[in-house]
Amino acid sequence: MFAALVAACSVGVGQASAAGSAPESSHLLGTFSLDSDGTVTPMSASGCTGNRGAPDGSGSVCFYVYGTKLHVDSVKVEKLSQYDWTDYAEVSIGDTWGLMGATRSGSRGQTVTESSAVGLSFANNTKACGWWHKFPGLKGCITIHS
Repeated sequence: MFAALVAACSVGVGQASAAGSAPESSHLLGTFSLDSDGTVTPMSASGCTGNRGAPDGSGSVCFYVYGTKLHVDSVKVEKLSQYDWTDYAEVSIGDTWGLMGATRSGSRGQTVTESSAVGLSFANNTKACGWWHKFPGLKGCITIHS
């Protein structure tokens, strides 16, 4: 499966943590996945956070959801850091679905990906997040909606 970039724009999404505070920052990328059998699955949403040059090695984290409306076909978590690292990805979709990925290592400037099939539908406005275990404060999050 590979993702093809069709358009990109930066948007702010998320919920304010307190009255008057700014929403969390995210990037929305228009991509799709193309399976080996020719099936096209649109990317529903993505959320990115962090800074690949962060001195603590946390890097930049992006979370991608592929599917249509309330149905999630698959998810993907990526990390890019300017430092060598070892960690594992985690994903939560509401209170009903989660993933703890395999331990992965990344070299300086290398993007590392963890992906998984989901194949389920979720309630409207379910929050989905992806992150790397050692840095749970850097979550890429989206809200699933119809």
